[in-house]
Amino acid sequence: MDKSGYDIIVVGGGVAGLTATAALGVLGFKVLCLESTEFRSQTKNSAQDIRSTAFLRGSVDLLKEIGIWESVVGESHELKTMCIADCGGVDGAIRQQINFNSSEVSLPDFGYNVPNAVAKRALVDRIDSLKNCKLLFGLEVINAVTQIDKVFLILSDNNFVSAKLVVAADGSRSKVRELTGVKTFTNENNQYAIACVVSHEKPHDGTSVELLKSGGPCTLVPMKSVKGKKNRSAVVWMETKKLAYQLVSSSVERFSSEISKRTDYVFGECTLISQRSLYPITTQIARKFYAHRTALIAEAAHVMPPIGAQGLNTSLEDIIILKDLLTHALATGADIGSDSLLKKYNRNRQKTLIPRVTGIHLLNNASKSNFQPVKDLRMNALKWLDNSKTARQFLIKTGLGKPFF
Repeated sequence: MDKSGYDIIVVGGGVAGLTATAALGVLGFKVLCLESTEFRSQTKNSAQDIRSTAFLRGSVDLLKEIGIWESVVGESHELKTMCIADCGGVDGAIRQQINFNSSEVSLPDFGYNVPNAVAKRALVDRIDSLKNCKLLFGLEVINAVTQIDKVFLILSDNNFVSAKLVVAADGSRSKVRELTGVKTFTNENNQYAIACVVSHEKPHDGTSVELLKSGGPCTLVPMKSVKGKKNRSAVVWMETKKLAYQLVSSSVERFSSEISKRTDYVFGECTLISQRSLYPITTQIARKFYAHRTALIAEAAHVMPPIGAQGLNTSLEDIIILKDLLTHALATGADIGSDSLLKKYNRNRQKTLIPRVTGIHLLNNASKSNFQPVKDLRMNALKWLDNSKTARQFLIKTGLGKPFF
């Protein structure tokens, strides 16, 4: 292993960690990305990761800056309309819905839904093309030693690497966060999300639909047509843990029937055409987003239920803010791992993230409630929003990355 020092070490090779590596590498920093799992083969096999991500416009701009957008747009689908529907009545049918159209805020679209495997493959290829960047897979961070001017990371192969700045993008159970002693506020929601892909009878026309009933939202996100499957959508279906496990273990026919009913046949009959993956829903936020020469980003810093496409887009906001601060430091010759820089990053993200994570958590509680008065309140809130142009535009701009409150 190359034991020479790096400017920046990114720990975590998911979409956020890879994006951070590419974005900082493009700036000219010498960057190492460490990923504990061997997933290079997964980036070449889309069956390994069936999930997709709705990249909103700010995130799309970041992918363009990195230089990978042309590699992913051909396998993605634009998001023109976002629909929220309440299904809280006795029969589970849609009783109130609101459509947010990109044209309302003079935009051609809100963004694009990109398969995770496609994004990862393009990011890995881009990083490999940068001579100042390096990817190492299958290595875990087991310890960290901090000095005034750098951090040494001890790895699972007993080698070590050092950097002026460590960027923790190693997930909700971040080892880097643990080693730095940063604590979190965590709320287990007793929910699991089912991720899969379905085909359906009716075209989606670039519409993402989030249906609120109980157990949590069930969301259909438009995907590009493929041969033999003209109308496809990605599914994120949140339910109680018990029911989620039952649905994942059910037959393809039974699941297809259940998802059709759960979505009130908004796109007609649905048919499961992928594997089903299951993951727990947690609300978590770090008490601060930095430590000595360390910045916390993505799920190492914050985790929220998958509502309104806020999860990964908020993680990419972290990268944009950090990138801007490091660009300024590079231009002025300042220390890229200094406390003053990291405190600026922390202040910026706390101002945005604390209200956003809190707001998403409250929305999730309202969406999963089985208490009829809460369901009725939810329905009336949608009705009010549908009649308020100002509130609609505020909510659209908030979802695209403006302050949540």
